[in-house]
Amino acid sequence: MFVSFILLFFYSLDTFSCLKDAPRVRIILGAKIDGNNIREGMDVYFDCLVEANPWVSDVSWFFEGQILTSDPSSGIIISNQSLVLQKVKKASRGRYWCSASNHEGRGESDEYFLRVLCEYFLPLFLVLISVFDGK
Repeated sequence: MFVSFILLFFYSLDTFSCLKDAPRVRIILGAKIDGNNIREGMDVYFDCLVEANPWVSDVSWFFEGQILTSDPSSGIIISNQSLVLQKVKKASRGRYWCSASNHEGRGESDEYFLRVLCEYFLPLFLVLISVFDGK
């Protein structure tokens, strides 16, 4: 009985390791970044979390339906499963997502809508209040 249990255990492990599927993909905002307080001039990064067997051969990043390519001179850096946006502008506002592919298919993450606040929004707001209060 003990031997049959061991054989069943190894058979189960072997069967599990043979499960193949298209990638499951999720996009997350980098740690320590408050998605509700991203201002112009800040650096923002995303991670593309992938679960896949076999492992992926390709990870791609998209912005507003267009594929992104790494362009450090424009502040876009793609490295492995990460996307870095340096010194974001209002034009950086929009929908981002990632996809990953393996021999079994392609998986896409949900979209992440990046909001970018004006750098001087709060001080300008306070100045306008002061003007209307007559100070």
